[in-house]
Amino acid sequence: MTLPDLVRLNLFLAPLWVFSLGIIGSPSVAIDAQGEITHTNPALDRFFTRQKTAIHLPDPRMKVIGDKSVWDDFDAVILSCEPMSRNIQLQSKDMILRMSITPIVDEIGTIAGAVGLFSDITQMERLERTRR
Repeated sequence: MTLPDLVRLNLFLAPLWVFSLGIIGSPSVAIDAQGEITHTNPALDRFFTRQKTAIHLPDPRMKVIGDKSVWDDFDAVILSCEPMSRNIQLQSKDMILRMSITPIVDEIGTIAGAVGLFSDITQMERLERTRR
């Protein structure tokens, strides 16, 4: 399979992948190349409290996930076209999340956006601390 074939496959599968994430219930968010949110799923609300009021925020994405560092990471993935993962400590809910962000590339090889997936790893981290 050639690189253009892989790019076309990625473009074909990306919307299906985003749709599938919604079905299986994994908290996820997708953005376009300009950083605008294109998709979220209700599972995201288990971890993040959405702003429902008309508060004016410098970055409207903060209404969905109120942690600026998360959006900085999405923007970095868009700029670098490199996936990234890191842990996030949610003080408000005493949780540790694993965030993985992957760029989506279109059929001509340009960045079409990125998809972020969040997993609760709190129990795993607690067990690891106990083991040490």
